[in-house]
Amino acid sequence: MDILDLTAALIRHPTPNPPGEERPLAEFLAQTLTRLGLEAEVLPVLGGTAGQANVFARLPGARPEAVRPLVFCGHMDTVPPGDGAWTRPPYEAAVEDGRLYGLGASDMKGAVAAMVAAAAGLAAERAAGRPLRGDLLLALTSNEETRSLGAQSFAASGKLDGAAGLVIGEPTENRVGISEKGGLWLEIVLNGRTSHGSLPHLGANAVAGLAEALHRLDLPDAADATAGPLRLAMDAPDDPLLGRPTLTATRIAGGVANNVVPDRAAAILDVRTLPGQSHAAIRAGIASVVTEVAGRRDLRPEFVDHGERLALAMPDDHPLVLACAAAVAATLGRRPDLCGLTGATDATEIVPALGLPFVICGPGAMAQAHQPDEFVAVEPLRAAVTIYERLARALLG
Repeated sequence: MDILDLTAALIRHPTPNPPGEERPLAEFLAQTLTRLGLEAEVLPVLGGTAGQANVFARLPGARPEAVRPLVFCGHMDTVPPGDGAWTRPPYEAAVEDGRLYGLGASDMKGAVAAMVAAAAGLAAERAAGRPLRGDLLLALTSNEETRSLGAQSFAASGKLDGAAGLVIGEPTENRVGISEKGGLWLEIVLNGRTSHGSLPHLGANAVAGLAEALHRLDLPDAADATAGPLRLAMDAPDDPLLGRPTLTATRIAGGVANNVVPDRAAAILDVRTLPGQSHAAIRAGIASVVTEVAGRRDLRPEFVDHGERLALAMPDDHPLVLACAAAVAATLGRRPDLCGLTGATDATEIVPALGLPFVICGPGAMAQAHQPDEFVAVEPLRAAVTIYERLARALLG
């Protein structure tokens, strides 16, 4: 199976999320995997739409009762192409100068294609009388770019229970990822009172209150009694792979008209956390700052939780990490770097729920994710197929 042709075929199935219509691609992948000798099925996504679907595939091992299965996991959706300056059609995959261009090439249809190609190679060996001892499982998910509903469905399905490990194909340039930041998304709403713009003292300005609150959240003062809890919750030593935790205002809205004191303003906070940090303490610290500002300005605060993802980390000497590093080294001829991802992956929904060890390893580059003219380099893409095959053989026998 040619990895470039397969990756191109995945790119030519548009799966931007939103809206999230992965079912046609899921059906294509299930049919492809079945043709290649795996047991494959399309599964509904709990809480998802009719257009969303997961793919579950199994390459049976010779002694599954003796060897725990290994899971290859990748998501089928992409972000929308946006209004950026694409110089190539985002859904018409093209190979130029050692790169395969197209939306999702790096994040992460290249990795999904490499996992399928690796499974195809192992299925061919099985047909030739050289089966793996344990089962190789593929869990291909929908909705990763928004809520990870596909991963949540897999976690609840029982199909991945008891696995020896989870391999996430997010972009690492074939380095071995052993940690990822967590995420917390919180909406702050301040409610005030309108008045004529020429008589601001008769109103309660929600926009001004929000501006003050965001400034204090951005620069929490340890000496400030209300900001101190947030400073304490966010203060963590630099992680050698993940850096520092961050708090960023990513969306803001407010105002009625040019000549009206605004009675409502809202902002979304994107908080990225390190392993061991308490999301509850961070929420409480944010609420302390915002509530103090609101009370002083005659505003009423509200807080809307838009979800969270837990930070994860693996010991660098775990057998799964060592096996992945050995597969990369054997393929590339050099010892791979260990890395961490500043973004969250589907592992945050599967690992805590099932207690699985995990690694992150994929051919894409994070700098290409969500970019116009996204591409994956051909050489790392081909190498990923071999890495996944070697890792499966090492762990499944």
